[in-house]
Amino acid sequence: MDSAIEAPAPQLTGELVRLLDGSLRIEDFVATMVHEAAQPLTAIQVLVTALRERGDDLDSDERDRLLADIDSQATFLRDLAGWMLEPFARQTVIFDELIGEIVERCRGCAPESTLVTELNAPGVVVDCETVRVEASIRNLVKNATTHSPATSPVLITTRFDGELAIIGVTDAGPGIPEQEWEQIFKPYTRVNDDGTPGSGLGLFVVNSCAVNHDGYARVATSGPAGTTIELALRAVA
Repeated sequence: MDSAIEAPAPQLTGELVRLLDGSLRIEDFVATMVHEAAQPLTAIQVLVTALRERGDDLDSDERDRLLADIDSQATFLRDLAGWMLEPFARQTVIFDELIGEIVERCRGCAPESTLVTELNAPGVVVDCETVRVEASIRNLVKNATTHSPATSPVLITTRFDGELAIIGVTDAGPGIPEQEWEQIFKPYTRVNDDGTPGSGLGLFVVNSCAVNHDGYARVATSGPAGTTIELALRAVA
């Protein structure tokens, strides 16, 4: 008799361990998962709609680019699911290369916005949870594009201070009152609530990433001309 093939049960590690041991509330677990999945799902929907509506007018290169964008967004979703179920996987990567690749994928989530990069940490290496870092940068970029005028570019920079590899995301929004600079990194906190959609979890995810990489998340500058938020990770070299 043929024996049935059974898929191995997922390991209850990663975020699920925190859920089960009581250090993470189920509400926070579910809210974080939904929050992080929303961006790539929205990007996939936009890309599929473009293929459906304009497919006959696209040349093969444009069609291949859209398909590649869909594939990259789906890959991030798959990795995100693994991040929740499996031990956090760290990879040793070239910092500027990682940030450049992530920003390219972010363009699919914000097709109407202009993202400008200035990568100034050549050769710097980090040992990091790449999925967590990508989720954090997606949140920073989403916040920046949401609060900037459509005609204003969002600037993503990198630098190295001798110990930390630092990402900065600068918007052209109305600014954040200085007394709220620390508060915004707590869960379910929103500033300048003007009715735009949001759960108040994005910067909480960014801060959690910083803590897990011996770095920091902070408001570097903020004023009427815009805000720069930084995420710092401990560098290897």
